[in-house]
Amino acid sequence: MKANGPTAPRPRRDTALRRVAREARPFLRARTGAVLRLAGWSLLEFAQTFLSGYGVARALDDGFLASRPATGLCWLAVAAVAVLPSVFAARGVFGRLADLVEPLRDGLVRRAVSRALGGALGRSGDVSTRSLSQVTHQSEIARDGWAGLVLTLRSFAFTAAGAVTGLLALAPALLLIVLPPLAVGAALFLATLPPMAARQRAYLAAAEPPGGPWRSPGPWPTPSSPPPGRWPAGRPSGCWPSPSAAASRRSCCSSRRPGCCGTG
Repeated sequence: MKANGPTAPRPRRDTALRRVAREARPFLRARTGAVLRLAGWSLLEFAQTFLSGYGVARALDDGFLASRPATGLCWLAVAAVAVLPSVFAARGVFGRLADLVEPLRDGLVRRAVSRALGGALGRSGDVSTRSLSQVTHQSEIARDGWAGLVLTLRSFAFTAAGAVTGLLALAPALLLIVLPPLAVGAALFLATLPPMAARQRAYLAAAEPPGGPWRSPGPWPTPSSPPPGRWPAGRPSGCWPSPSAAASRRSCCSSRRPGCCGTG
């Protein structure tokens, strides 16, 4: 017979999305200035979207359709001028994007190096080959994916805000027709992010080299003890002395003396 009483709440499943969100919040909180600067440059894109559509609409309604071509041309000039700041906006956006992307890559590299060093000290000098892949290949993929995600979300948010604001200024009744499919599309896009992240994680796991220990191949051969078959057995004395073997060998080969570089 079960005892009556309050049941303990079931612990929430720690999914990959929750783990990412748990680490993303302090990361973005520490870079609030970079996020605000990126949003400030993105406002130029918002203004371009709004003024381009609004200017063309006013040029038709208040200008050409009302038999006032001068007014229509003025509104078209406003729409054309609104495109110019987008050039500076693109430069500013990519400049501020680096303030969010590069710290992420640096943090991932530091974490992978710290984990590899900790594992090496704990396993008597053995280092897993996964660490090399995490420092080089995986950190660059994470950096590029984070940059693409930020650019996509930023462009969608500010462009959609500019279009909705223009529609609100011109024909508010049309928002009832435009907003529902726009919201459904945004929800579908957000719903695709966890499966895409899972696929990317599976790809990185499959691309990792085997997790066996990596060991040093040993000391390089010295000029005084060349590997067998590398140098001719009958070389004359002084052909490539040991203190500077590589440079002396090139000099010997260029002189074409008998016995050098395997010549008779």
